[in-house]
Amino acid sequence: MRRKIIIWVCLLTLLAGAIAPTASAKVKLNTKKRTISVGETYKLKVSGTSKKVKWKSSNKKVAKVSKKGVVTGKKTGKATITAKVGKKKLKCKITVTVKFVPGATAAPNSGSDKTNTDSKSSTSSGSDSLLDSKTDTTTTTNDDGWVPGWY
Repeated sequence: MRRKIIIWVCLLTLLAGAIAPTASAKVKLNTKKRTISVGETYKLKVSGTSKKVKWKSSNKKVAKVSKKGVVTGKKTGKATITAKVGKKKLKCKITVTVKFVPGATAAPNSGSDKTNTDSKSSTSSGSDSLLDSKTDTTTTTNDDGWVPGWY
């Protein structure tokens, strides 16, 4: 009789452990804040769930998001990407900035007829010279206002 009681207690203990709910992993996003450049992409990931994730951008003109969570910077600004898993919503704030071009110091000419009277920074062809303050080097622009080789 004692043996049967011990067997029953062991079986009930095993069954109780198998039936009791286990603590599930917390559903979370891999980042809550990210800065990307125009044209750059970043993959957002949700962990702690096997459920389907639905993605949404608060401002599709600034940052769009694919069905797989890939965020693409469209133009400068801010957007919030929301990942919806069941009833839970996870958010990531995205800031999109202008892509940095090393060595660039000025935007191209708008084509205006401004005349540069400074003889040190104007060439005979009418092109302008730009001074890079970081390296103290001069870059010459062509007649259209573009830096050669930076197209």
